[in-house]
Formats: sequence, structure tokens, C-alpha cells
Amino acid sequence: MPNSAASAAAASTERRRQLAPIARAALAALLVAACAPAERESSTVDIRSDQFSKVITLAGPAARSYSGVSVRYLLRSFVTKDAPPRVSHQIFAEFFYTGPVKHYELASDDGAQPLDLLRIEAHTCLQQDCTKSEAIAVDVADETLRRRAQTGYSVKVTARSGDASVLTITPLMIAKQLDAVAGVIGGTTSTNEAR
Repeated sequence: MPNSAASAAAASTERRRQLAPIARAALAALLVAACAPAERESSTVDIRSDQFSKVITLAGPAARSYSGVSVRYLLRSFVTKDAPPRVSHQIFAEFFYTGPVKHYELASDDGAQPLDLLRIEAHTCLQQDCTKSEAIAVDVADETLRRRAQTGYSVKVTARSGDASVLTITPLMIAKQLDAVAGVIGGTTSTNEAR
């Protein structure tokens, strides 16, 4: 009998050893999901400004994608307060993942045109299985956004690691953003004064 108890304990230990990588992977997936913003996103454009800023910032509705990396992205527009107002746009994206640091650094659109990418911040750790995040912004010309209002616009963001994500800006996202920009310029839309 002692032999069967020992073999049962050994089998149990072996089973735990085999399940450990699966458990770590499941935990990592949960951590990525927990660090990502809540699934319920606003469907409106958030407009912010204050007396200390020379621009009005418009943050559009967010979209999400997942292809091994969890990505939350949205259109941001900036309208200067001076006359005549000038408008610029960005695609702002946050990437959440585990494993080695990716270093997102290149962007091009669906016409293979390279785009300027600004690395905003990165949160990393020394362990491979902890959640990492990177935030970037990709400049989009006002003319391009307006020209693509009916068809949408896709941008591929590539990391030094070779990983890539395609960020698809839908016609509805563009329409909401451009309507909000027009409202700010025309004075028909008020800002949420930041304090």
C-alpha cells in the first residue's frame, strides 16, 4: 500500500508540473484583460480644454482589437483656439501584452504610406509573464481623414519585435470626429472644462 500512495503523490506532482504553464498562461491572459480599460466605452466624442491650453482636444469613441496583443485605440483631434483655427489628428493606441517588450515604432497606412509615430509611454517589468503596456500616437493629416470619411482608414503599427497590429478607423468613427470638430470650430459644441 505505501507504494501506491507514493506513486499517487508522484503522479499528482507530475500533473501539477504539467499544468503550471497552462495556469500561468491563463493568469497572464486574465492580467492583460484586467489592465485593459473596461469594455464599455463612450460612443461620443469627449471635448476638453482649459484656460491654460492653446488647443481644444477631442477624443473620439474607442475601438478594440486583439491579435495576440490587446489594443485600445481612438481618434484624437486638436483644434487651436486662435483664428483661423488649425486642426490636426492622431490615432492614439494603447497596447497590452505579456512576454518580451515589443517597442512599437513604425506606422503605415493602407496605401503603404509611412506615417509619423510618436512613442508616448511604456510600462514594463523584468518578468516575462507580467503585463506590459505601450502608448503611441500616429499623425493623420486632416485631408486624409476627410477623404477617407466614406471608406474608413486602416493603419498598421509595427514593433521592433516584428509584431504588428492593424488599427481600423471606421467611417462612423471618422464621421463622429469630424462632426465634433466642425461643432467646435462653428461654436455649436461646448467643451468639458478641465479643472
